[in-house]
Amino acid sequence: MVLKPAVIHKKTSDTREQAIFIYHLPSKDKSKRVRFVYAMKGRDGEEGIVKSYKGEFIAPACFMVPWDKSDAIKEVFGSWGVGYRMMRVRVIEIFKALTKNRK
Repeated sequence: MVLKPAVIHKKTSDTREQAIFIYHLPSKDKSKRVRFVYAMKGRDGEEGIVKSYKGEFIAPACFMVPWDKSDAIKEVFGSWGVGYRMMRVRVIEIFKALTKNRK
């Protein structure tokens, strides 16, 4: 299937601003790393910080949250003393556009 740019960019309401965070955990303190990951991802059926802010993990140590939640996530990293990089991106909802145009 070939996507036409006109289909993807037809509607601006199918886009949203997101913040992508890539973090680096220090290798020396294993228990701190594990606690941090549990806090971010959740554990034993409990929701983690990322999901509670309507975010999702896209790779190990990399997740995306709505842009308006990025300051709260920065505070979490600061309180844990974890280094990170952040990128502001605009996400295009391609699958919505595809399903609307399949009819």
